[in-house]
Amino acid sequence: MDTQIKEAGVSWVQHIRYDPHSKMIVSYSLSFLDGPLATYETDLDVFKRRILKHFQVAKNGWKQAENKYVYQCADYRVEIYQDHGVGHTAIGPTVMVFSRKSDAY
Repeated sequence: MDTQIKEAGVSWVQHIRYDPHSKMIVSYSLSFLDGPLATYETDLDVFKRRILKHFQVAKNGWKQAENKYVYQCADYRVEIYQDHGVGHTAIGPTVMVFSRKSDAY
């Protein structure tokens, strides 16, 4: 894994979607599981607070929805997840970013 990504506390990159037509990365997902910022046991609010402190993201305008916080503006959406490892599709502490050109936006 890239040194800068590891130093940022990312455990692994879950996905990167590149759009060859626009020649842009339109979405990516980063896992923070068992890194310095979170584990399965880390509370969602604590994980969000650590992400906001550690990275240059919006400090206000987040909306909570179930096991995640969502920030959306005209150009992109950021989702901070924490599902505590529950269920078949558990992803743990994760940050997903979607550009407005993404299908998931």
